[in-house]
Amino acid sequence: MRRSPKPLLVEVSKQLEQEAMPLGEACVVASSFQYEWQFTASTASRYQQLAQAIGSVCAMGQGLTDVVVLNPHFSAALLANDLGDDGPEQKRMFEYALTYERETVVAAAHRMLARIGGKVSTELRSRRRRTAAAGPRPGRGRPPGGCPRPPWPR
Repeated sequence: MRRSPKPLLVEVSKQLEQEAMPLGEACVVASSFQYEWQFTASTASRYQQLAQAIGSVCAMGQGLTDVVVLNPHFSAALLANDLGDDGPEQKRMFEYALTYERETVVAAAHRMLARIGGKVSTELRSRRRRTAAAGPRPGRGRPPGGCPRPPWPR
């Protein structure tokens, strides 16, 4: 875990939001804000643009400062904890982690969405199981013998 004042975390959050924009319909962005008043008109405008560009956007006031971006080919999460400083808003210190590790990002997304009653769809779980059981699609994955196919044409 690292420590930082709030302005750095705000900029990292904005960067993650920008990274989500071109990811399309399969992308989910979930953000939590410590306080409702932190969801400003400027933030609402950014999230409105996100909602038009990607599949799902969730913004909530949950007492935490987290941002999760997830799609089939990209994952990122900023997970932050207020250290409880007294003083000016822009000087408050946070402990945070920025991760691109998919398992951690998925776990963070599940945790965030569970707070609002969301659950991973059983349909998605079923689809994932069916896809895994069917094996790789033709032309993808590992050919017989277990060696991965090179990413370039032969």
